[in-house]
Amino acid sequence: MGKEIRPAGRPPARRARAILLVEDEPDSAELMGHILELEGFHVVEAHNGEDALHRAFEADIGLALLDVMLPGMDGFEICRRLRADARTARMPIAFISAKTRAEDRHAGLAAGADVYLAKPISRAALVSAVKWLLDPTRQTAVAAASSSPARG
Repeated sequence: MGKEIRPAGRPPARRARAILLVEDEPDSAELMGHILELEGFHVVEAHNGEDALHRAFEADIGLALLDVMLPGMDGFEICRRLRADARTARMPIAFISAKTRAEDRHAGLAAGADVYLAKPISRAALVSAVKWLLDPTRQTAVAAASSSPARG
């Protein structure tokens, strides 16, 4: 009875990698997590930097969504540590933050984020950004570009 039934020629469904949502504000975390789960994504929450790193290294995470202002370690440091570790170096990372000055955006991208999004964020913008970041064709192009020797 535990056998999966599927149409002929179709491979078994593979569970998608999780999205790590790092947000210390409970209402924001609940809202963004709910939106993503309604879209079919599996969300793993963390509320501080140490918890975020632990979950990123221990779970099957495919994308990290980071707030900047967190207790203890800020999002910029989390991002730098994720980029420095071979297990998470190529994982897509997005900042979603109320810190929207040009210096903040620059710091986020300099730390290694793929995108820096402003709060408040609409449902459509959140879902669109997540789908774009998880798009396998985008990830293949990024991986190929990062492994190519620099041309000059």
